[in-house]
Order: sequence, then C-alpha cells, then structure tokens
Amino acid sequence: MYTLIHDRKIIILNFANLCDKGDVKMGSKIFKNEILVRDKRIKFLEDLGGRLETKKLSKEEIQDLLNDKILEEAKELYDAIKSKDKEEILKEYSDVLEVLDNMKFYLSLTDEEINKVKDYRKKEFGGYKEGSYIETIEIDEDNPLIDYYLARPEKYPKIDKQKD
Repeated sequence: MYTLIHDRKIIILNFANLCDKGDVKMGSKIFKNEILVRDKRIKFLEDLGGRLETKKLSKEEIQDLLNDKILEEAKELYDAIKSKDKEEILKEYSDVLEVLDNMKFYLSLTDEEINKVKDYRKKEFGGYKEGSYIETIEIDEDNPLIDYYLARPEKYPKIDKQKD
C-alpha cells in the first residue's frame, strides 16, 4: 500500500495490482483519455503506477485541443463558482489563465496586442461591473442591425411578441 496526498486529498494505492508497461494484468482496467494534459501530468500518473500510451502533438493539434480545453476549464470554473468553494475557484481560475496563456503562445499573440484591444473594447463598450442585462431587443426591419441578429438565430432567437 502507498498513501499519497495530492490536492489535499488522500489517495491510497495498492501496488500489488500493478505490472510492467505493455502488459494488461487480470484485474487492471484501461481507460480512454484522449485529452491534452499539463506537461508534468504524465510523470505524475506514471509515478502513481499508471501505464500510459502517449504521443507528442503537432502545433496544429495543440491549438485545436486548446480550443476544447478552454471550454472544459471554463465549465470547471463555472461549477467551482456555483459551489462557492474559494480554493476550488482559485484552482480553476488559474487553469483557465494557464490555457489562455498557452493559446496566446500558439496563436502568436502578444500581451501588448491583447491589452490594446482589451483597453479599446472597454473604453468603447465598458466592462461588466454595472450588471447591464438585455432581455429583448426590438429592431425595425429596415435597420441594418437586424442582419446581425438574423444571422445568429441560435444565439438570438426571434420571438413573436404581440404589442399591448
């Protein structure tokens, strides 16, 4: 038996069930992962006795998987915020930032470029601190703005509403 403390959780492992890489021993299970992981995660799992099948990804593959990863991490942050567990929120927030930093690297974006656009958008459109919320918008058919909304029916579904 081996006891490990990871992320403040106690993990107890029984190494009697482990065998050399390449062998699937009776009582062992193989789990499909197909997931982009942090650089040190493979060694961590191997140190715990996991036998992993891994590969190195191309730049294009990493970029594609980072797109999936940001959605995964944003969902985990959302769940942490809903739980109101500050430690979990901090952990998931840092994971989101880590993915964004890696996306920035693979997309060849600089902090200067990002901050310039961020500052412009904040100056032009504001932030989110005031809690402004739009429930519906009514647009005349001859208004060019209508094309924007009609082109995005899943995001902005048209509702039939009778005027009082």
